Amino acid sequence: MLPPYNSITYDLLIKNKKYKYIKIAEQYINNFAITYNLEVKGSYNPHKYGFTYKNFSNAAHFNDIVTKKIE
Repeated sequence: MLPPYNSITYDLLIKNKKYKYIKIAEQYINNFAITYNLEVKGSYNPHKYGFTYKNFSNAAHFNDIVTKKIE
């Protein structure tokens, strides 16, 4: 499972080259899963599921709606 970032946090991080590995890591994990026929749930990118800052209690912790949607 790739837990999504808070949408505000994610947007700030991906704009900074220092955090480019967030996208690289997700791409690597998804490619690995395809190669070995594994299922990946979730995404570090909250926008893939339509999550907003309202789905999070802070920068890293999401609510039950997020959990149910990515299960």
